[in-house]
Amino acid sequence: PGDASVVIVGIGGNDADFGDIVRSCLDTDCRPQMRQRTALLDTEVQDRLAKAYLKIRELAPPGARVLVMTYPQPLIDTECVPDLTSSETREITRNFLPRLNDIIRFQASRADIGFEVVEAENAFVGSRLCESPDPAMNGIVVQPGSGASAASGSVHPNEKGHRLLAAVVLAQLAQPAPGQVSPGQTPPTGIPLPPPPPAPPGGPDGHPGSSGGRGHR
Repeated sequence: PGDASVVIVGIGGNDADFGDIVRSCLDTDCRPQMRQRTALLDTEVQDRLAKAYLKIRELAPPGARVLVMTYPQPLIDTECVPDLTSSETREITRNFLPRLNDIIRFQASRADIGFEVVEAENAFVGSRLCESPDPAMNGIVVQPGSGASAASGSVHPNEKGHRLLAAVVLAQLAQPAPGQVSPGQTPPTGIPLPPPPPAPPGGPDGHPGSSGGRGHR
């Protein structure tokens, strides 16, 4: 609507096929697929985000604050989630998701886009899967013959998670918008994109000779 004063954007995970990656982890060692998708973040996903953000910039009402959210870390590096090994969770939490958030920050803060970045990566700390008996995320719900059910909200924020994300957004909105800085403040500038992490040496687990296999399930 033309009178919207705030636009909140949270996109990129579907473009990166995060749901398919998690589903693949149920039956096989999904680290090679995750590494392939992590590499594509810098090409395919980054290009899609840039085009989407530019279109939103074009359509957003003049003066509206556009807030782009990074993704929260969903879990910690343990094997408490059924069918996810600690090596697979490390691939998600240390490589895939941080790189996706790097790209979100970089594209959203470009000079020709100029959106505000809402830092949500640590929003669930203390309430991540495997970290709390009352987590902010749904676990993986498996239905016979269908793997992880998208309809179940597997590895998506639950009500508590949405409240935590809302708190981060409200805290950002309580601060002056770019261009409306307080005396003594410096206007924000674009966030540089750090280089991608180097490929792990040796086998799939990052150790020479590691097979990374888990056997049959």
